[in-house]
Amino acid sequence: YMIKCGSQKLIDQLLGRLTGTIKDKIKDEKQSGDEPKPSTNTIVKLNHNHTVTRLVRQAGNWIVRFTNKPGEDNENTDNESFDDVILALPQHAIKRLDIEEEKNGSMTRISLPRWVDWVQPHRLFKLFLVYKKAWWIGDPNPDMATGRIYTDLPLRQVFYFSPDWMQRHSSVQSNSSDHAMIMASYSDAQHVAYWAPTLGEVDGRFIRFFNEPGMESNRHPYSSVPPDIWASERLIEKVQQQLSVLHGNKQIPKPLFGIFKDWGAPPFGGGWHTWSVNDRPSNTEYHKLAQQLYQCGEAYSDEQGWVEGALKSAERLIFHLEHEMQNEISDESTALPNPHFKQSSSDNWMSNIEDLVDYIGVVNDAIADGSRG
Repeated sequence: YMIKCGSQKLIDQLLGRLTGTIKDKIKDEKQSGDEPKPSTNTIVKLNHNHTVTRLVRQAGNWIVRFTNKPGEDNENTDNESFDDVILALPQHAIKRLDIEEEKNGSMTRISLPRWVDWVQPHRLFKLFLVYKKAWWIGDPNPDMATGRIYTDLPLRQVFYFSPDWMQRHSSVQSNSSDHAMIMASYSDAQHVAYWAPTLGEVDGRFIRFFNEPGMESNRHPYSSVPPDIWASERLIEKVQQQLSVLHGNKQIPKPLFGIFKDWGAPPFGGGWHTWSVNDRPSNTEYHKLAQQLYQCGEAYSDEQGWVEGALKSAERLIFHLEHEMQNEISDESTALPNPHFKQSSSDNWMSNIEDLVDYIGVVNDAIADGSRG
């Protein structure tokens, strides 16, 4: 399935559920027949655009230090205390954190498990170009309004999206129904190196590419595009040259603008990961970084390189934590539940099963108006 407006819609809906109020939850509980809990506090507090810089284990809790102004001095930092901490981070970000424990008034650095180094990050680069018209319609390649071409040029893979596709899937209402888009490069690993010189500044300047008056205005339909992902003139020029070769040296019109993303750059350090040869911990081992400190995400999942790996990793961690809570209550040790085949028997707290069912509902809502891909 393809989610209309992209996977961000799924994230937005999940955040909407998390940041809703308990009052909303009461309404849901009344509809389901459950006894409501009298409170109007928010379910979850979210700190957007904050950078976690340090974790300190102190008196059985984790003190998390973060800043909302990355790179600034310590006066812009703040601390919060948590019983448990889950890091949904890739390898590069985890290894950059200062993780310490306070013992007898002094700080001791906590060593990360060996398996943190058992994955290899890989660069991933994508470039999108928006055109006034779908100039490729009628060409022998891709021989359709929406399609894909593979090539041995540095472009590697080129995806073409017709005006009709744009209208059905875009959240941006442009001034023209003829606008079309090309994902002009989908490159990973060593193939990203070719584009690296075109991504940054040239002679201390970064010249963004615009080909329509008013595109820097806040009133322009594409003004919501973050400025840090706009493509440079140099990058657009290189891509246009290769697209021309790909289409038999055809004279190609300039795009309106281009955007790119290099997931090999900080803070990601890689767009996807793979386990190193002969290195992989047991299924239960790679959840825990330290006491009451956990991780989940694509990097250490069973399906690396795919969003399914990240989602399944988070799901399995939920069951792992529920299992630990059951052991604390019953003091009995049983096998780790498999979230895909066995339902937990816990009914004492706001069940993770209910949360997962709620999450599945969010996924269904997100793809309801998408198209099968």
